[in-house]
Amino acid sequence: MTSFGNVSEYAWADRGAAIALAVESETAAVNGVQLFNAATGIQRVLESGPARYRALAWRKNADDLAVLRSVTTPGWRDTTHALLAWTGVSAASAWKHVLVPDAAGIGPDRRITERRPPEWSEDGSLVAFGVQARIRSRDTTSKRDSAKVSDVEVWHARDFRVIPMQKAQENADLARSLLAIWRIAGGQVTVIGTDPLEQVQLLRGWRAATETSEQGYRTDNMFGRDQ
Repeated sequence: MTSFGNVSEYAWADRGAAIALAVESETAAVNGVQLFNAATGIQRVLESGPARYRALAWRKNADDLAVLRSVTTPGWRDTTHALLAWTGVSAASAWKHVLVPDAAGIGPDRRITERRPPEWSEDGSLVAFGVQARIRSRDTTSKRDSAKVSDVEVWHARDFRVIPMQKAQENADLARSLLAIWRIAGGQVTVIGTDPLEQVQLLRGWRAATETSEQGYRTDNMFGRDQ
């Protein structure tokens, strides 16, 4: 029997006997992503460092692995990520590809989010992921500003969801992201979505996608349709 410590996440490959492990220690000194072959008993460290590794994603019926590596940058309150992808990960000659957080097509004001795990295209040439608008760090507030916050609710006529609904759906809204596609071979990134509140569906082969649009019907959601 083989046991592993400090495992925060794991994922079995569909093919073969490989399991990917995200390791997270209290000191962060030995954080990393590892690969264990249950058939041979060989364990390898794919990458290690003080970052957090998450969202392990195998390509279906293949030996390709993607994972997110956290990146903290000054001036921003949130955490972005680098997207790592290994092709033929079980081989000693596995190719490692890295998409940096501020790559062209993403921009400095967006982050690669952990809320949408990476997803491989069927042929392994593309990886889908999510991007969100970044949140800037707030300036230190004065003692006067730290007084009790008013509980007054300001309703705006253009809000298509009333305040109680906005509060109830806050967590779901924070998880919303724009769909983006990374072409591994050339490194190009294309953001597919136009509105985080809309749903994007990639069509077979990922050569096209559809996006729903409720913008013309949001007033109906507020007041109902005219009779």
